[in-house]
Amino acid sequence: APPPPTNLTVIYKVEYGETLQFKHPNGVVQKFEQWKSYPNDALNLVTLTNEKLADGNNYQYATKPLASPGFDPVDIPILYMTGDYDFTFKPAEVENLRKFITGGGTIIFNAARGREEYSRAVIREMRRVFPQKSFMRLPEDHPIFNARFRVKEVSMLLNGVQASRPPEIYSIDIGTRAA
Repeated sequence: APPPPTNLTVIYKVEYGETLQFKHPNGVVQKFEQWKSYPNDALNLVTLTNEKLADGNNYQYATKPLASPGFDPVDIPILYMTGDYDFTFKPAEVENLRKFITGGGTIIFNAARGREEYSRAVIREMRRVFPQKSFMRLPEDHPIFNARFRVKEVSMLLNGVQASRPPEIYSIDIGTRAA
């Protein structure tokens, strides 16, 4: 018999980056932690997951600094990182990601508002994590697009403009797994 429904923390939103500031046209300066530029994104993600799966579980997320020890994919299988701006991983973050991913974990990067600056930083920094690996675009028949629901189209922002198009996911393979 399956276990009874439970609260499951399945994703860490990783804390990374620097304190950034944005100067508004009226001169007001707003400061924020880079990883918090979208404070409700992980909450929205697990809320949508709970609504769509409706399997009786209450999936949750937690936050954790990427440089801290103890990222175990057996306990928390997914890391989630979102942003707009360039970033650089610290050496401890590079090592933690390498251990987590080779141990079976998955990291999801989300270029908020479709910003190329963030996407370029992801590619550059993941080359530090896995120097011998390259990103490749997953084909539309990949299991990730067909596991529980068939995903043919998604809404996304491309350089700040809302668009609807086929999903576009790039991955680094570890063995036969899209990590």
